[in-house]
Amino acid sequence: MSTPSKERTIFSVRIRRGPDIKHYDLYFGDDGLHFLYLGEYWERLRPKTGLQQRMDMLIYSLKKKRRRQGGEKRVEDFTIPYNDIKEYVLEWNVEECRLTLHTKQGVIEIRFSPKVYELVKKLIKKYVELHASGRIVRRAR
Repeated sequence: MSTPSKERTIFSVRIRRGPDIKHYDLYFGDDGLHFLYLGEYWERLRPKTGLQQRMDMLIYSLKKKRRRQGGEKRVEDFTIPYNDIKEYVLEWNVEECRLTLHTKQGVIEIRFSPKVYELVKKLIKKYVELHASGRIVRRAR
């Protein structure tokens, strides 16, 4: 994979994998969707003091910055080739938007900020629909 350009990258998307929520950068490459692992994501449900939450967020943001600048490959990184995508569902919500990908291996639900909804929609039309083999079924809500 080449170096991700900012025009093709959606920063800080969240994917639920089992009981955990993982944090990734989503890159629309020439051959598929590349997910670059940033770390574990947590919500405000953790029973910690305010100071501990701030320290955790500081450490998390430093790790995320170092990861983006370094660009090294990690075990948690994965790629979905465009020809594996059978269907996608793009949903807009005030709190967070969802992109659900139905692939040959299963279903992946990606959550991202509503601020980048139009960018995601544009990138999906430009890359996913263009490169996907067969018929893409799309539903937008």
